[in-house]
Amino acid sequence: MIRYRLATLPPTRLRWLSSTSTFDSRGSSELKLSNRTISADWGSGVRDLEDTYASGFVITAALTFVISYIYCIATYGFLFGVGLGWLPSVIVAVVAGALWPLLALLLLIVVVGFVVLLALALLMD
Repeated sequence: MIRYRLATLPPTRLRWLSSTSTFDSRGSSELKLSNRTISADWGSGVRDLEDTYASGFVITAALTFVISYIYCIATYGFLFGVGLGWLPSVIVAVVAGALWPLLALLLLIVVVGFVVLLALALLMD
């Protein structure tokens, strides 16, 4: 009954590994593993947040890598900058990509602060 219900579930994003055991007349058993799809509705909100975070990670990491690689080339010259500059650039890019929501918040605060200061300066004149 359980195997039938697992086989008739509608497809979703979650996969579970189910097993069935069979016994023969000699007393040995055989374990058969198969992929079964389990129905679960997480809602669209969770998936949207995961996609947003992943997209932000990729964009931030790529920009940070390019900028820090150019910085390494300019600072350490062609030989060390091009040859070994990718290693610290990858490390910095992964850290910045993982922390991109905090960096976006900091950037938002800086931009809003600049706009407020500019508006105050224009009002003082």
